[in-house]
Amino acid sequence: MSKVHYQYATILAVVSVAGLCALIWGLSEYDKNLSLQSQIQTKTHAEMAQAASDVKKLQTASLEAQIFATKTDFQQSLPVLLQHSSQVQNDFERLSPYQSWVGDQLPTVKKMNETISVWMKNQSNPSRNDTESTLTDWELKTDNWYNKLEKSTDTPVFKANLIDSYFAKPVNNAFNHLRNLYQNRVAVKNQPIQADIEKMDNHDEVAKQRIQQFFSTRSVSKVTPVFHQSGVNGVITTYTAEIDGQPAYIIFNSSQEIIGFSKENLPVGKISLTLEQAKEKAISFLKHLSPGIYTEVHAQQLGKIGYLTYSPVQSQKTVLGETITVKVNLTDGQIWGFVNHSNNQHVKMSEGPIPFMDTQTKFNPSFHVKMTTPVVIKNTENHWISGIAVYGTLHGHTFRVIIDSRNQKVLDIQHLS
Repeated sequence: MSKVHYQYATILAVVSVAGLCALIWGLSEYDKNLSLQSQIQTKTHAEMAQAASDVKKLQTASLEAQIFATKTDFQQSLPVLLQHSSQVQNDFERLSPYQSWVGDQLPTVKKMNETISVWMKNQSNPSRNDTESTLTDWELKTDNWYNKLEKSTDTPVFKANLIDSYFAKPVNNAFNHLRNLYQNRVAVKNQPIQADIEKMDNHDEVAKQRIQQFFSTRSVSKVTPVFHQSGVNGVITTYTAEIDGQPAYIIFNSSQEIIGFSKENLPVGKISLTLEQAKEKAISFLKHLSPGIYTEVHAQQLGKIGYLTYSPVQSQKTVLGETITVKVNLTDGQIWGFVNHSNNQHVKMSEGPIPFMDTQTKFNPSFHVKMTTPVVIKNTENHWISGIAVYGTLHGHTFRVIIDSRNQKVLDIQHLS
């Protein structure tokens, strides 16, 4: 090869290598930009989803503030309303660079905060016409905002990115739980205090006997202790077993009473029971489990299982917070599981007279009272007291308001539908 040709070849090789490097660098930068854009898009969509949730809370708070007719109850609802409106303002400030309509509505949200602050400062009365009309206007505005935000986040790309972003969290939690479970089992086996080991072994033996008695009409095998953990009312112990050849979990409290079990497999076969028929099965099971009166709290069908939740009734009063959920297999009517959420069926209650409540003076005329019923509920001091549950509707929404029967104080508001 001549010297000139060699120089040309060298130059060509250098140019080719440089071009290849530039191409690789360009592709790398392109990938980085795509990744950055994807991250920004995912972050923006996640913030929009959070904003939608906060707007929905603001709408509910705007409705709740319209329920009452007395100044005391109205003023009690304002701090919650201000908290949600302030959060929505923060959300809109973050999103305004990406959504022009959000930026357009930002002054409205700021005006909300100012108005609520004035109401709190002046101890305003809800009976003023401008107060109710303002709250109604906010309710309509927040409903419009929520629909726009929900529509913006309802895309396949967003859902895929969101699943990808947050999938690691539950997976990590699951592995942490398994690791803690394993460490707990090792700690129990290596416990130097022999008396504690013997106590737990005895607990396991009694539990096995109780399980056999509880499922006396079924085949029970492979009962194994899985996890001992501290609960509010003592140690909660979880066992695995096979019931009729199917894996299940059984939960005991510190008094060695079964407070829950659940079959893990999904039912097979065709659905043969309605949800109403499942309720009859659930009530029969509850009365066999603990004789008494129960009132339905919630009923829902998911696939081939009916989930029926009940509260016990004592002295003709529903004990709120002491709920039991029963799982019924809708293919054959078998009880597929239950859980006593409270692990406490006997309640000590601070009794008080239930006076006549004048709903016309307590509630806004726009809040239409449909039903009142006596209940038992824990107050802010964590004491069980007598109360009154008031069910009513406001602008097409249904609410349950719990009133302390002794002093007419509002204890809880729940937006039902």
